Parts: sequence; structure tokens; C-alpha cells
Amino acid sequence: MIILNLLPIVFVVRLENKTFTFRLKYLAVTIFYLRLDENFSTKKRIFFVPLKKKKAKHSKQDEANEKLSWDERIIRKSQEIQKKAYAKIDELNGENTARKADDKENLGKKKYKRIRKEKLKIGLALIKGIWKRSKKILKRTSIKDLSLNFIITDADAADCAIKYGYVNAGVYNIINIVSQKINVSLKKIFIDCSYRRVEETTVRESIYNGSFKIKITLGTIIFCLIGLVFDVGRKS
Repeated sequence: MIILNLLPIVFVVRLENKTFTFRLKYLAVTIFYLRLDENFSTKKRIFFVPLKKKKAKHSKQDEANEKLSWDERIIRKSQEIQKKAYAKIDELNGENTARKADDKENLGKKKYKRIRKEKLKIGLALIKGIWKRSKKILKRTSIKDLSLNFIITDADAADCAIKYGYVNAGVYNIINIVSQKINVSLKKIFIDCSYRRVEETTVRESIYNGSFKIKITLGTIIFCLIGLVFDVGRKS
């Protein structure tokens, strides 16, 4: 227990120049890395292995269909639809088919409702378990090296001042609320406003940069997960 509490897991979050980065670090080693830029292109890796999207595997039938002309594809598709339609007609013409279909539909609805109730119970159990253990998790969680760099710009001085006031109030109020539940250590907070024009028709873009680390011990995560498993097991 003591060893687990001495081994912290650190989540590093950074937003800089419209680029979001996230790192999961354990014992100063990056386990998971995610980078998302303004064009929504991502870079992911686990340890040192980059994660790439797997190419969809094409079956022989798909390759054969790609070689067909547009008219041949339409003809083949219509033949498939006709086969399915005739098979359905033959099925409906059988004896007691309507009754069997109704019974199957009723069974399907009952099964769907039962599965839905079970999922709802599990979801409620998870929410209750997380809420019950949230105080313990927050007590052993800390936010380190919180750094914010905001430069508010606008062509109009009055609008720029209003935005500056909103950002100041929002940032410091949020930090005050969070620090009542979690230990927060500040590194640097810089908020400024600038309404000067660069050219006659263009204005500087506002800058929103920031980073912080969320630190939590491995023992806290393990024991909370074990507690959640027991909670879900009791409800299911």
C-alpha cells in the first residue's frame, strides 16, 4: 500500500498555438501521447510505438465488384434484391409464419428491455460508486504547475476591455472553486489585453495558451477501481 502511494501517475495537458497535447506519464516515462492540431489531425503513440489507422481489408468479392462497370454493378445489385425478395415471399407463404414472426418479435422486445434495464443498473451503480469515492480521489489528487497565458485582442478598445474582464473573472473564479477541492499549485498566470491594429483591416488574434499536470497515486486508482467493481457486482 505504501509503495503504491509513492508511485504517482501524472497527466500532462498543454494547449499552445491551437495545438492540444496530452501525456500520461508514470515514473517519468510517457506511456501514452496524443497530439491534436487545429486541422484535427492527430498523432498518437503508446510508449514509443506510433498508432496508425489500420487499412480496411477488402475481400475478394469487393475487389471483383470494383472491376465491374457501373451498369454491371446495378444489375448485380438488383439481382441480389430480387433473390432476397423471393426468399421473403416464400417464407411468408409458409404455415403459421405470421404467428412465429409475432412470437419472435415479442421475445426480441422483452430481451431488449431486459438488457436495457441491466445496462441502466450498471450505469447507475458506476455513477453512485464514483460519487461516493470522489472525495477520497480529490483529496489525493493535485494539480501542479498550472500555467496560463491569455492575450485578449479586439479592434474596439471597449469590447477588448469587456472581454478582458470576463476572462479575468472566469479564470480566477474557476481556480478558486477548484482549489477548494483539490490542491492547486500555480506556476504563472498572465492575462493581458491589446486592441492595437497591426494593419488597417486586420487585428491580432487572441492567444490562449496553458498547461498543467494532474498528479494522482497508483494506489488510489487501483483501490477505487476495485471498489467500483464490487459496487457493480452487487447491483448486477
